[in-house]
Amino acid sequence: MLRLILRENSFQFVGKNYLQVQGTAMGTKMAVAFANIFMSAIETEIINKTVRTSVRVYMDATPLVWKRFIDDIFSLWNVDKEEIYSFIELANNHHPTIKFTAEV
Repeated sequence: MLRLILRENSFQFVGKNYLQVQGTAMGTKMAVAFANIFMSAIETEIINKTVRTSVRVYMDATPLVWKRFIDDIFSLWNVDKEEIYSFIELANNHHPTIKFTAEV
């Protein structure tokens, strides 16, 4: 049932019918839970990648605090801005459709 809900996202716009082929439709009861589960997995992979890589610039670029509410993230760091920007670049290269922006 969950697969049907998440994959059969059809909608109508200006009299034409469309099928959403990526992501899930906003407004469905499962959308928020699905997005939170998906982003939690993505965030965990990205943060774990910074700890395991042998490249020095990413070794220290792990946030002290990482809190997310829907699509907003609050994080605290004790590194230079350059290392934060390196982390953001790493995060933006992790998944083809998920991109992060930041106010540093």
